[in-house]
Amino acid sequence: MKFAKKLIFFELRRHYILGVINLITGLGLLNFFQYFIFQNINISLRTDLSITMSYIVGVTISYFLTSKFVFQINFLDGTFFMYIKFMISNLLNYVVSILVWFVIEIYITNYSQSFFNIVNFGIAFMVFPLKFLIYKFLIFNKK
Repeated sequence: MKFAKKLIFFELRRHYILGVINLITGLGLLNFFQYFIFQNINISLRTDLSITMSYIVGVTISYFLTSKFVFQINFLDGTFFMYIKFMISNLLNYVVSILVWFVIEIYITNYSQSFFNIVNFGIAFMVFPLKFLIYKFLIFNKK
């Protein structure tokens, strides 16, 4: 039992370290899509498109990094079904982001890049611990 607790601690620690990397990557992707790729599109549609594209790219990168560095599963040992479960579990972050920005854009139609980043950081921070539990017990469990 002591070994299991120690293993979970190390996985959680690696998850937080990788989470910082994923957060920086995710915010970079969001800003890239929001302020460069979709810059000439209506702001509310642009935000939805930016969240969607950064979700697809970011979650794919995150799946490979999480499986390898947090749960130490070789790329070839992971299955397509694990990837699909990972994508579905990350819908939590996607749906929360879309809903939060839907509400914000009802009241604020013009916001700064700093505000955009702070809100997205807050969303990621709120769902982060729950995502670890989902990853640990529903996706990367080694039974």
